[in-house]
Order: sequence, then structure tokens, then C-alpha cells
Amino acid sequence: YTPPRLAEALRLDFPQMEEVTRFAIGGFPPEVRHGEISAAEQGVQWVDPNFFRVMTMPKVAGDLAHGLDAPDTVVIDVSTARKYFGRDTPLGEILLVDKRPVRVTAILQDLPSNTEINGNIFVSSLAPFSVMNDPAYNFWTGNRLNTYFRLRPGASLASVMARMPAFVHRYDS
Repeated sequence: YTPPRLAEALRLDFPQMEEVTRFAIGGFPPEVRHGEISAAEQGVQWVDPNFFRVMTMPKVAGDLAHGLDAPDTVVIDVSTARKYFGRDTPLGEILLVDKRPVRVTAILQDLPSNTEINGNIFVSSLAPFSVMNDPAYNFWTGNRLNTYFRLRPGASLASVMARMPAFVHRYDS
């Protein structure tokens, strides 16, 4: 778990990072609805638009790389697609997350149970109602998000790690 502002600082201080992304699990499980089917979903995660450009996941359909670039978008897994829509690939369909419409842009295979990322509904952090847009998420203290990065081709993880103590000192002061 990492501070919410870490990703921004990593982007600025480490040009060898090609992508930096975050995900957050919302506090209380939001209601997810399509038609008459409704549930408080534990697996809703708020993710930055570039999340699937950093985290490689098995795609069934749609555009993972840019599927969350718009604020009203969501990526779901196959089980969620079947639960709410009765089919595997409801691309373009609308789900309501806490009564707000989001459009399905991609479908993932269900993730294995042994992964740290145990979501089944990934909502763009650009959504105005995203927990990541809450002012409480814009601080250095606390551990409210997970942050991941992908290095540029040829970049050295050892060089990033060597600079990390000075980076931490700079932002921890």
C-alpha cells in the first residue's frame, strides 16, 4: 500500500518509468446494477486509465489499453458480464455503479484467486465519483492505494532502487 501522491512523484523523478499506475478499493462496497439485477459488489476497484498498460491481464474482448481513458468507463470480468448481462461480451452496455452510468469497454478472463488484484469490476479513476478524486486521496501520509510501474525498455531496476532512498528522503521530509 502506498500514499496517493506517490505515482505523481515517481513520474516526475524517474524518467526511466514508462508507466506508473494506481488502484484503490473503494471504502464501502458500491451498489452495482443492470436492470433488475443489483448487488453490493466487493470487487469494485478504481484504477488509473493506464492500469492495463502496466498490468497484463487476459483479455476476452474490447480495448484494455485504452478502455478506461474516458471517465464513464469500466472493465469487467466474464463472471460479472454473465451475472449482469447474461452473456460473455456485453461491450458498450451500461452498468450503474452507485447509480451512475459507466460503459463496458473490455472484458477480462476471471482472475485467479492467488492474485493480489482480486477485483472483477475496474472503474476509471477519471469518473467524477471515483474515490481517487476525493480530496482525502490527495495526500502523502497514509496508505490508501497500490502503485505499480513499468520500466522503459532497457531501463535498469537496480538504478531505480539505488535512487530510492534519496527519493523517499526528499518526499518524507
